[in-house]
Amino acid sequence: MESHQSSAATAAFDDAVTINTPKIASSLSRRNMNSDKQSAGSNCCRICHEDESSEELIDPCKCSGTLGLIHASCLEKWLSMSNTDRCEICNLSFEIQRNYKPLLQSFRQWWRTRNRYGPQGITGDIVCLVLLTPLCIAATYLCAIGASAYTRLGFWEGTGLTALCSMLVVTYCLWLIVTIRFHYKSWQQWRKRNQDVKLIVKHKPEKCTIEFSNPLENEFTI
Repeated sequence: MESHQSSAATAAFDDAVTINTPKIASSLSRRNMNSDKQSAGSNCCRICHEDESSEELIDPCKCSGTLGLIHASCLEKWLSMSNTDRCEICNLSFEIQRNYKPLLQSFRQWWRTRNRYGPQGITGDIVCLVLLTPLCIAATYLCAIGASAYTRLGFWEGTGLTALCSMLVVTYCLWLIVTIRFHYKSWQQWRKRNQDVKLIVKHKPEKCTIEFSNPLENEFTI
């Protein structure tokens, strides 16, 4: 009777183990899949935080771990915007090549910039240029005609109109030169700070270690 009960208990235990084995295996497989996903997803760019599905991750500096992986395009864009050639963490100097953008492209991008390196007050200067240019031309023309007429008649007003005409032309030219020079320097500063950066060395050089064997280790005793 006791042997019959023990055999029944053993059979029930075997059935329970058989039923629970697939569940345990499936849970372990799910854990392994999740750990694989986490390990695969841990490699990401330290700037855009994206993986290497769209672009290869490189290690161009001395930073290790996840901080050492980065997209080449993200690094080139960051170096161009920050106007530097060094890593902000390990301070390694990158081997890069800088080129100025084409004139027309750089002017369009500078025009759309809305920070302190963009065009400052250029809209107002253009409005003043459009309004003052015809007024200055008309005033100069009228002053020149009046000065010529008064000079032929021998009146002193002709000299005064000539001086006034000269002052108008000089003032307008000085304002135009200063305004153009100001915006030209602003554009040149923007071009200097927003160059096209090309990363030359994309992977840090591997350390070469040379092991020297000890000649004493090769000796043996008889």
